[in-house]
Amino acid sequence: MSNPDWYDSGFPHIWLPYTQMKTVRPALPASRTYGTRIVLADGRELIDGVASWWTAAHGYNHPHIAQAVEAQLKKMPHVMLGGLVHEPALTLAERLSNLLPGTLNHVFFSDSGSVAVEVAMKMATQYWLNRGARGRTKFIAFKGGYHGDTIATMSVCDPEEGMHSLFTGVLPEHYVIDLPRDDETAAAFPRAPGRARSGSRRASIASAAAEKSPTVNWRSCRAAPISPRPGTFRAAVASWWKCWPCVVAA
Repeated sequence: MSNPDWYDSGFPHIWLPYTQMKTVRPALPASRTYGTRIVLADGRELIDGVASWWTAAHGYNHPHIAQAVEAQLKKMPHVMLGGLVHEPALTLAERLSNLLPGTLNHVFFSDSGSVAVEVAMKMATQYWLNRGARGRTKFIAFKGGYHGDTIATMSVCDPEEGMHSLFTGVLPEHYVIDLPRDDETAAAFPRAPGRARSGSRRASIASAAAEKSPTVNWRSCRAAPISPRPGTFRAAVASWWKCWPCVVAA
């Protein structure tokens, strides 16, 4: 079956993410969705096992979500949070704060996973700048990690086994270390070098291929003060598959 006109006229003008456009096979033209299904232009149906990169966790065309979006579009599609606030933003911020532990009680909204991590890294940096400490220029990350595709987030991904090795020499260089897997590796967990943002780090279980979780309480490692204490800045990131990892400026 031939492709629809919009496909043939538009496809030559798009660059797709994570794709080498010269060698990739033609993308499938999607025409509509429902539940867990993607319906192609020729009528075939796909079961979406990755929920559109984890953004359709409740399924496509969920009636409650569709009704809420339609009502909000009619009332107020968008208002910048620059000197203004509105009920949906404040209600969601309060609900998220109530889910978070301890003193994690403020919310900053961003528009993507990479940007969310960048914001958290910037917060950790500004925390120390506001305290007059300008020499802490490094982050600590774990090997095998994937944190996004913007410049700052690529710099804390795995520089050798990750997706961004091509950019070595362009990205800022940080400390990428092994994730503690047992008591022995936890005991050998290195102390944060002096130029690290006093243990500023984003501790995540996300990676491009799978999830890796430490089998020990890595926050109790004798290496560096990751555990919360007075004077510690913590920023939790929640977006896509990033299940509440933290940037900690201890």
